[in-house]
Amino acid sequence: MSKNKKYKKIVILPTLIGFFGLTPYLIFTINNFLNFYSFNYLLNLVLTYSALILIFMGAIYWGIGLNKLKNNVSAESKENSIDFIISLIPFFFGLAFFVSEHKIGILLLIIGFIFCQTIDEYIYYKNVIMKWYLNLRRILSMIVVSNLIYCYIKLY
Repeated sequence: MSKNKKYKKIVILPTLIGFFGLTPYLIFTINNFLNFYSFNYLLNLVLTYSALILIFMGAIYWGIGLNKLKNNVSAESKENSIDFIISLIPFFFGLAFFVSEHKIGILLLIIGFIFCQTIDEYIYYKNVIMKWYLNLRRILSMIVVSNLIYCYIKLY
């Protein structure tokens, strides 16, 4: 099997997991037309899920920082310290959602996801992540942010 085919096989699993992660957003969108569940119930589900996903996004940057340490990048490196600090920012945006009103919380989630996408673009530019991952993140972020904007508009 060629190296390119192996690479494509490896990329399929994280891509599928990423798209399956959109299931709560899909259910929320479909429910707006079919009304199977209470709007408020699914809204709370989607917003809580979004906050948890945003917190999880910080772990990706933590992992990038750990990988740099493993690859003998100096622990004293300013760039490596920034990776660990950046990894905490999505956590704080996600946490802030839980301690603020929904109106402000949704805005914080939107800002948090846009922040993560900006960081993804930057670390791709620095050749830290692969192109397929950046493309996946662009698609997923666009869907999630669009859904959160819809939630904000629908709520107010």
